[in-house]
Amino acid sequence: NVAVERKFERIGDAVANIGTYLSEAYEEKASFTKVDAVGLDDMFALLTEIYSCALQIYKTRDAKFYDRVQKDQDKINELENKIRQEHFIRIMESNAPSTPADRAFDDIIIQMELIGSLCFDIARLTINPSELHPEDSTPSHEFFRNNFLDDEGNFLTGGQRQLSQMSKKTLPPA
Repeated sequence: NVAVERKFERIGDAVANIGTYLSEAYEEKASFTKVDAVGLDDMFALLTEIYSCALQIYKTRDAKFYDRVQKDQDKINELENKIRQEHFIRIMESNAPSTPADRAFDDIIIQMELIGSLCFDIARLTINPSELHPEDSTPSHEFFRNNFLDDEGNFLTGGQRQLSQMSKKTLPPA
């Protein structure tokens, strides 16, 4: 499924972004507060779980992990809001200027939440390939889906594509 493969690719991009943010903070000799580090660890633990479940769903097409993925996605969203809000309050209360670690923290949390959403999308699109997200339904995606994919999101060969297009045409009344 092309949409699912694109989600995996975006996870790789988000992980690379996190690495970049961490490298920049390291180069600036910035460090996270203990509370921020715990928040990142908690988020990482949830991401590890949701990614493992989404990957299992993708490999096996087994929906038994779907509810867990959905619950983990909700937990990730709640945790993101909580640790961002706590982080913002700490910054405001300190009256100190924003540091490279503060900026990296915020960017990392955004990328981590994105990874969680992408994992949920992988599970959702694997279990129900016809259920599309708005970003998956642009006109070019519609054309591609209608002409090159079967109902399950698999690529059609040339002959299969012709048969599919012929079956979609209606015959004129006799």
